[in-house]
Amino acid sequence: MITTSKSNPKRFFVNSEMMLVGIDISKHKHSVYFCDFTGERKRKPFFITNNHDGFQYLLKEAEQQKRLWNLNEIVFGMEPTGSYVKPLQYFLEERCYQIQSINPLHTKRWKDIEDNHPSKNDLKDSIIITSLLRMGKSIHHRRPEGVFAELNNYAAYYHQLITDIRRQRNYLEASYACYFPELSNFFKFNSTGVMYIMECFPLPQDIVNAGYENFLKIMKTKSKGCIATEKLHSLYQVSLTSIGMSQGADSARVVINAIYEDISYKQYHLKQIKTAIMTCVDKISYGSLLVTIPGLSKVSVGLILAETGDINQYGRYQDLVKLAGLSLKHNQSGEYHGQYHISKVGRVRLRRILYMLTLEMIINNQLINQIYNYQVKKRGNNKVKTIVSLSSKLLGIMYSMVKYERSFDPEQRKLYAGYLTENNQ
Repeated sequence: MITTSKSNPKRFFVNSEMMLVGIDISKHKHSVYFCDFTGERKRKPFFITNNHDGFQYLLKEAEQQKRLWNLNEIVFGMEPTGSYVKPLQYFLEERCYQIQSINPLHTKRWKDIEDNHPSKNDLKDSIIITSLLRMGKSIHHRRPEGVFAELNNYAAYYHQLITDIRRQRNYLEASYACYFPELSNFFKFNSTGVMYIMECFPLPQDIVNAGYENFLKIMKTKSKGCIATEKLHSLYQVSLTSIGMSQGADSARVVINAIYEDISYKQYHLKQIKTAIMTCVDKISYGSLLVTIPGLSKVSVGLILAETGDINQYGRYQDLVKLAGLSLKHNQSGEYHGQYHISKVGRVRLRRILYMLTLEMIINNQLINQIYNYQVKKRGNNKVKTIVSLSSKLLGIMYSMVKYERSFDPEQRKLYAGYLTENNQ
């Protein structure tokens, strides 16, 4: 049985009945190392293949070694290294084995201490993982299940689509800087106006060849009258005297058309993914509560829950703050006291989402706006640090709403600070 601390139930302790298995994950084969809780009994590291036969061989050897050492339990430790580790985690969890996650940063820092040498290889990493497991430097692996597993997949593809669209728009901006530099004075490259230009008139020569009346008619039809006639008139006049390059125009036109098709295709799928995320949020029991926070949409809630998983599994909101890497750190030695900074040891996507949402909520959320104005205008605090602290506050608000099953109410400050008691519920 797993031993935990009463003061910190998440902390993992080994006991004399455990056999520890450290696994270093890679694409085609994994390095495995066995030892007992003292580290005195151990088996030489070996490799298993990343397939069903390899996984079966791992369990066969582990069970055999456990019987040989007369132990009662097997605990597996591994780094959460993205996609390659998931099949093995699911394979072991389906067979009710205990899995602990090791922070890759800890493995990197401990490798010099293990044998007083900075070298790194797969066999050594499996030994280091087991050493960290023996010291209790691990956390219990949380597998997303049900709707949260669906959200996790949708969110991963959502972020990939956003990155791809941004990359293509940057490439488009570079292309137009050569062939139609004046266009940036009329449209932003993330606007629908640029999409209409890319589709119908990729280069200024195409606008000129179409003629003013035809150009005006097509653009009015495409934009459904949303683009002002004066703006289109100015754009046409500029295209007559554009300083854009004329050499390589045919290839530039083909490239711009390809970028247009790619962005359109990805925007279509992005819309579908957003719909799927909103459907998942509707299936979560407290999803309707979280969307009552001004500034949070269903998509935003879905992206946050995709990173955190079920909020009910956390014992306190500080665990969510630590997960996002928003917890504070500072250096102190003797009389020297360094400044406080966020640790950034956490999930980058979650931290980025919270930061952008906080910027929006400063405008739309009365409670967040009041705290921001007090911290920045009255106390003179740094704006960026205040936004980061408000990101942590947002997690606290979400946690309290889920815990006490209440909709958002800006007057319930004690509720969101985590101070609500049975008397004032």
